[in-house]
Amino acid sequence: MSARTQQTSDFFELNQYVRSEIDSYLADFFDQKQLYAKKLDPRVRQLVQNVEQVVRRGGKRLRPTLALVGYEAVGGQERQYAVRAAVALELLHAFMLVHDDIMDQDLVRHGGKNLGGIYRRRFAKKLGEHEAAHMADSLALLGGDLLLNWVFEVLADLVEPTRLPNVIKLITQATFDTAAGQQMDVMSSLLEETTSKQALKVPYYKTGLYSFVNPLQFGAVLAGEQPQAVFRDYGANLGVAFQLIDDDLGMFGSSRQTGKPVQSDLEENKATLLKYYGFRLASAGDRQKLKQLFGKKGLTIQEVKLARIILTDCGARAKNLVIAQSYGDKAVKALQQYSIDSQANARLIDLVNFCLKRNH
Repeated sequence: MSARTQQTSDFFELNQYVRSEIDSYLADFFDQKQLYAKKLDPRVRQLVQNVEQVVRRGGKRLRPTLALVGYEAVGGQERQYAVRAAVALELLHAFMLVHDDIMDQDLVRHGGKNLGGIYRRRFAKKLGEHEAAHMADSLALLGGDLLLNWVFEVLADLVEPTRLPNVIKLITQATFDTAAGQQMDVMSSLLEETTSKQALKVPYYKTGLYSFVNPLQFGAVLAGEQPQAVFRDYGANLGVAFQLIDDDLGMFGSSRQTGKPVQSDLEENKATLLKYYGFRLASAGDRQKLKQLFGKKGLTIQEVKLARIILTDCGARAKNLVIAQSYGDKAVKALQQYSIDSQANARLIDLVNFCLKRNH
């Protein structure tokens, strides 16, 4: 077995361990929540069951895995303690996704109905379209609120009291940064023009900080250490690379790969770097076609294919992927600039390779 294979195996073996622990904890956690909800009202219990279904259906559990990498990198030795505490990160991620789907008006996540989709289908026969959508979004919003509440419940139950204040500060800062990135993302469709700098600002705040920097620093703080500068430099760059690849998958991937309809990203008209280079590099005629396609509702498969052809032929897709690679390279370089545990270094390099080459 080569060194490269050993490193890859090590990271994903760790990820498999984390996924098993997280899923086991979530099963017990939601059992308790359902027991309590049952005392309140059957409909409340149903909401909790739906939240559980969405949370446990999918997800790579990369954030808790990164927390464990950060924890062990600075000398933490109580592995199960770190993973169980990192359940809070998975609940925070689920909360972010629920609210993101409401804002994007998406009804599918991880290849199945999200909370809004579950309730939209349930109310479709009883209410008009507008009323069903409003009721579904309302209940999805409540489900997201519960998830955010449970983040702090898990932290209070599992994190050592002397370290709890610093952990909470990390979580609240991550929530603030992500909300800022989400606002920029949602409002980007209102901009007539954008710059490459603006297009890169969203993934930095919306993805890089809460998905990569925060989990690594979370692990370090759990171990009683200060947040590591290497984790910020590495995570911020990898987060941008991850989002640029995500944008590519959203535009060129299948619904099986992304878990969402193939036209979803195009209809949302977000100011991505891919879109920026599409409008910059396409011919005048093709630029006009892109202007008609981005943000159009009810796109056909043929229209999606046309957008893909234009973005590929003009070089926008290639440019986006090259820049993603450059940010991945910056993440690796950050690891080289600091002294970090060799096993953590190998695992984090593996994650860079995974993020750049992933197809889902």
